[in-house]
Amino acid sequence: MGRLLRRSDVSELARRLGVMAGGVALVLTAADVAVEGFCSAAQCPGQCAWPFHEPAYGQQGQPLGAPNGDVGLDGMVAAGCPGVYGKGAYPGYAGKLRVDVKTKASYNVEGEKGRKYLVPALLDPISNSCLPMV
Repeated sequence: MGRLLRRSDVSELARRLGVMAGGVALVLTAADVAVEGFCSAAQCPGQCAWPFHEPAYGQQGQPLGAPNGDVGLDGMVAAGCPGVYGKGAYPGYAGKLRVDVKTKASYNVEGEKGRKYLVPALLDPISNSCLPMV
């Protein structure tokens, strides 16, 4: 689809995956692919890379460590509950999270082969509230 994706291209890629209604699709791109309207670290790090960068507003605190050591990759996931990663989250505070004893990076989900991820909360359509993984 080229090196510049429109938002409609991303939606089309997700549709091709056959995700069921209400499901979540994650579209990863190569480092040299730009997505229209998507923040880059140079444009708005306090909004796009948080919680791995100081927040643009709200309480200022020490940014979290990226669980896989790649702020760009670890910060790509978006949700209907922006900024909510653990219980008790509020602007400038990601919520209560687990911390890797070796890397000191924060995470809330463990994957295969010990990989750790920081995944935003999902919106519960019934209660209209954010449900964090931890």
